Amino acid sequence: MIQSDLHRINPNHPVLLMDFDQTIRNGGGTSNRIMKTLYKILEERGVEQEKIEEVSIKTRREGRFGSYNYILGLCDDDVDKFNELCAELFPRVDYSNVHRDIKLLKALKKVSKKYNLYIFTNAHRMHVDICCKILFGVGLKDLNFIKCFDITETYENGKFTRKQDEGGLEKACQRIGADMSECILIDDNKYIIKCAKS
Repeated sequence: MIQSDLHRINPNHPVLLMDFDQTIRNGGGTSNRIMKTLYKILEERGVEQEKIEEVSIKTRREGRFGSYNYILGLCDDDVDKFNELCAELFPRVDYSNVHRDIKLLKALKKVSKKYNLYIFTNAHRMHVDICCKILFGVGLKDLNFIKCFDITETYENGKFTRKQDEGGLEKACQRIGADMSECILIDDNKYIIKCAKS
């Protein structure tokens, strides 16, 4: 996996870690749409249901939780195959429920004057980029006031680490170059907030 430069834009400002789906991104849940599209692609590729079920059990048994560890498992734990599948998957997902929000874009720019802003998500960077293009009219590379710590940034030793997994928040802070005490987390998932407090 390619790792981005995630160091703070302004080392003197605190860090604001913001969840993406259903926190920044509007339009309700997209997980089901992503998985529905994934299963359609697997069907087109002739992947048997038995293999799909075996991979689901295997990844969980190995402590590799979440959709992207599951997708990695479906790709025989081959990162190149994973990237190819994701490149096919996300452009096919129905994002019609996401809509433009220029007011939010302006608010985020204003907040970035006082905080180092990070999209902090268990989602894939391609998903975030597509949604940003819909939300803000520009993709991640053109949002120069915010950085993205997505699930692909966490790949290590054959697995992805979610925010709520052991060491997930610490890994993000280490990559950013910030102590946990310098960070504020905004998330819609109460369990992730609880993990951050502990």
